[in-house]
Amino acid sequence: MIKDKLPQNIVEIIKEINSNGYKGYLVGGAIRDILLNKNPSDYDIATNANIEELLIIFRDYKIIATGLKHGTITIHLNKQDIEITTFRSKNNELKDDLRLRDFSINSLAYELDGSIIDYTNGIKDLKNKLLKVNDSKRFKEDPIRILRALRMACQYDFHIEDETKKAIFRYKDLLINESAERINNEFSKLIICNNAYLYIEEYVEIFSLFIKELKPMIGFNQYNKYHKYDVFMHSLYTLKEIKNKKVSLCLAALLHDVAKPNKFTLDENGNGHFYGHPELGCQMATDILKKLKYSNKIINEVAMLIHYHDFKITNKKIIIKLLNLFGNKSIFDLYDLKRSDINAHSDFYQQHSLKKLNEIYDITKKIIDEQKCIKLSDLAINGNDLIAIGYKQGTPIGECLNKLLELVIDDEKNNTFEFLIEYAKNIIK
Repeated sequence: MIKDKLPQNIVEIIKEINSNGYKGYLVGGAIRDILLNKNPSDYDIATNANIEELLIIFRDYKIIATGLKHGTITIHLNKQDIEITTFRSKNNELKDDLRLRDFSINSLAYELDGSIIDYTNGIKDLKNKLLKVNDSKRFKEDPIRILRALRMACQYDFHIEDETKKAIFRYKDLLINESAERINNEFSKLIICNNAYLYIEEYVEIFSLFIKELKPMIGFNQYNKYHKYDVFMHSLYTLKEIKNKKVSLCLAALLHDVAKPNKFTLDENGNGHFYGHPELGCQMATDILKKLKYSNKIINEVAMLIHYHDFKITNKKIIIKLLNLFGNKSIFDLYDLKRSDINAHSDFYQQHSLKKLNEIYDITKKIIDEQKCIKLSDLAINGNDLIAIGYKQGTPIGECLNKLLELVIDDEKNNTFEFLIEYAKNIIK
């Protein structure tokens, strides 16, 4: 079963090791994924050959000489990079090497004769959908494995074994000293899982180590008939409702109301208000994601979504303004966030709001399908045309073009060179 699903490159490399008198095995996550009927993202090979011996075996191959001091070489074969690692145990035995790996389901080895070697009951745990650490010391050796455990359980919908869960909480504070890049890597994979909201709720003590702003949201009563959850639970249910599971959209869902505790006011009738929370939330989310070393692209996407998540869309002009800001594709990310936000409100609020959002969605789709003029570059004239009739470069041209765009948005028929140039002449007079 497994051999039939192995890329030929992997088979070739293991055969090359074996033919030179050593033992090569496929190990780790690739076996796990194949047994779960998933496509492996990468393949790891372990061997009892040391680095010097591997360099001789693969002398005729393209070798990427990174990781040598960690007992790893990378072979570049047919546009694929394949890592080969010498057994990490002192006695150079497969059994001890597998037991030194993180989780039982990652501690399997496969031989080309078709046999699976399992010293940690990994296959049984796979069948029982159980995530179990081989030894709690694995978390101490590399605290990022705490997040990896949560991510894998979330990703595969596994139950975390009780002793493993205790060890996760016992060693959680070690994550404080981990690099932002490694935290980012695991958290980004977790947050796009369908049940991420459940894990963030249950393990919020861990996630708040690197997103401290989550703590004030917990239990924060909104004192508003439109809301049935506190700020934290509302945010989690918004995340749950997201349909397009992309990192920026899921981050925006989790953090869209992050500023509410800072912006809370109570009126004379006992109703809660959060004036200005989207603007402050945009800045807070930007600061959080910068600390976690997210790319500028993701930070900007999240900031825009949060800034406009509560924006009132009342007419076609506003839709076109948003299309200008977000573009034809990302505008629907905003609508996905809005829809998810609405679904996490009280039933009292949902029905009317969803109906209104569906209307906005349809209007937006129609504008895009009909290729309406929605941005300056769609106008029948440009800045050079204005200069030709006497406009000076700079602000006057921008102001005039924006005015002309408004005219065309009001009536598409106005988008002709003759009409717009005459209008521009009247403005300059």
